[in-house]
Amino acid sequence: MDAWKPYLYGYPQTKRKNRRNPNSPKPRVLVSGRNFCSNLCMARSLGKEGYEVEILQIFKSKPGALRKRLRPDAYSKYVKAYYTCVSHEDSTQIVKKLLSLADQERKMLLLPADDLVASIADEYMEELRAHYLQPNINNESGAISRMMSKAVQKDLARAAGLPVVNSSVIRMAREGVVSIPETVKYPCFVKPNISKNGLKSRMRKCESEAELRNALAELSQKNDIEMLVEDYIEIGKEYSLLGLCTKDGVVAPGFFAAEEGGHGSSRGVAITGKILPCSQQQKLIEDISNFVGTLNYEGLFDVDLIETTDGKMYFVELNLRFGGSGYAVTESGVNLPAMFADYMLLNKPVPKDTVVIPGKTFLSEKVLMEEYISGFLTLSEVKKHMAKVDITFVKDEQDPGPYRYFKRIYVLATLKRWIVRRKQMVHGQSGCR
Repeated sequence: MDAWKPYLYGYPQTKRKNRRNPNSPKPRVLVSGRNFCSNLCMARSLGKEGYEVEILQIFKSKPGALRKRLRPDAYSKYVKAYYTCVSHEDSTQIVKKLLSLADQERKMLLLPADDLVASIADEYMEELRAHYLQPNINNESGAISRMMSKAVQKDLARAAGLPVVNSSVIRMAREGVVSIPETVKYPCFVKPNISKNGLKSRMRKCESEAELRNALAELSQKNDIEMLVEDYIEIGKEYSLLGLCTKDGVVAPGFFAAEEGGHGSSRGVAITGKILPCSQQQKLIEDISNFVGTLNYEGLFDVDLIETTDGKMYFVELNLRFGGSGYAVTESGVNLPAMFADYMLLNKPVPKDTVVIPGKTFLSEKVLMEEYISGFLTLSEVKKHMAKVDITFVKDEQDPGPYRYFKRIYVLATLKRWIVRRKQMVHGQSGCR
């Protein structure tokens, strides 16, 4: 199997063993996360600016056939080495792996590609700081993790004058009795207060107190939970603002709208989107930049915003890492990951006059494939989506290896789609087309 894999997919021999050259002048970056697409896009952004990039992909448990094979990021020409770690939900396993991959000659930049790795790297900063530079708040261990609380973010955002939807935090022990605050209005919207484990499926609308209690009881059957209960509002459109915060200030040039969103585990994630000019929401973007600048944060960030059907804009969430759709900003003229690497590794100042080229549309093949497997899209609809956008995250003419590999995964995806459909038929559900 291994004998023909390099020939068929172009899998570089250098990735079988990390052949580090301590005398190389090129600075090194380790990108780590669970999402192969985020890992790939981050690696490409850095690699295109001359950085030597390695990837550590995290699995919570031993991956199945599809997830085990789903590694197009390993075939990028910009990735020098590719590693995996099965954590079994034990943070120390990830930390041990990070320490084992450290360059003993000089510090690398560690760039988390999702909230889980961002939280773990932050909480174990004392152990990692001898070998890695990384995003931080005041170089304080645990500060980023505390800021991941949506309730904390909302309090700070409200104090900074940003428009925020009213909400309450409900903490509930496993199968315990819960007290619903009187401030909760119905209908309401429930979601995890801290979403580092990517629990999108826990988000739901509740029409009454009885429905809310049932939802909380269901969600707390396996684990203690801390949920955020928000006033329900009709969303007209969802937006994101991507930027970079350093001690020198904040730049936030990456403003885009989600054109079409995912379902189920991909809820709240854009399948397709469009880059917009910041002038469209200049005052709000300036206020958000000022707010992020008060946090003493060094790193990439992604702010989620919503616009109601009556035209009101609200701050939703601050993610202290690069957004999943960030590669669209790179391909629109502003390479934020490379700018952060320049700042951290080369002490270069961050350009203040960065402006994206608006108007380009983008698509995430990963979310598209998940929608196909779940039956929300047919194969012909998948092809139509691919054909009508300007930017794709896996397919890239300058780096063809990942997509050449990714296309073969659709065989397994079709099999998994059939399995999902059979289960839905057994349980009397619909949705597959």
